[in-house]
Amino acid sequence: MPPRAGAFSANFTPEILDRFRELCKQQSKSYSKVLERLAELYLETDGAVLDSPSVPTTPKQSKSASESIDPVLLQELQKKLEQLESDYINADDHLEALIEDITERLEVLEK
Repeated sequence: MPPRAGAFSANFTPEILDRFRELCKQQSKSYSKVLERLAELYLETDGAVLDSPSVPTTPKQSKSASESIDPVLLQELQKKLEQLESDYINADDHLEALIEDITERLEVLEK
């Protein structure tokens, strides 16, 4: 008997397939329809949907911030934050100096 038109066959890792089917079941979705939608997204983006730097995780799978962020990236972000804080302080100091200068000039003009 030949397979029906549109039939799909794939060799998933049993654990992945079981987890996928279970999640679809929990969400009351047909896993074949979910696979079809994933295929549509893949086609619509010319495969770029898989180029995303990260794949969203469900709350059950998410890690704590300390586990999920690369230490090097965290250090770089910390340095950037410190630089922004320094720039903010410098800008605030400069603004205060400008206000003082303008106030003094205004007082001279008013005399």
